[in-house]
Amino acid sequence: DAAGRKWKLETYVKMAVQTKAAHAHRDAEVNSGLEEGAHYGVISSHGAKDACAGYEGKVVALTPDAATADYPYYGTLPRSRIFHPYCKHMITPVFNPDRYK
Repeated sequence: DAAGRKWKLETYVKMAVQTKAAHAHRDAEVNSGLEEGAHYGVISSHGAKDACAGYEGKVVALTPDAATADYPYYGTLPRSRIFHPYCKHMITPVFNPDRYK
C-alpha cells in the first residue's frame, strides 16, 4: 500500500469490505438526512483511541453550502484522521446543530 506495508489477501479483503460498507452506510445516512431537510450531522462517539478521537461528537455540514467555520463540510475532513480504513464512525443527521455545542 502507500505506506509500504504488505497485506495478506484475507486481511486486505476484510479491511476493504468493512471500509466500503461503513462508507455506504455514512452516505445513506447523509442522503436520508438531506432528503428530510437536515443540513448538519453529528459524528458518532465510541471511545476511539486513534486520530478519530478528536472528531467524536463534532457537528459537521452535510453539504458544502452549509459549511461554516464552526461546522466544516464532512467531505473535506482529512481521511487520515477520520473515516479512514476500519473506521467505525458514523454521521447522524441533525436539524439544529446548535443543540450539540
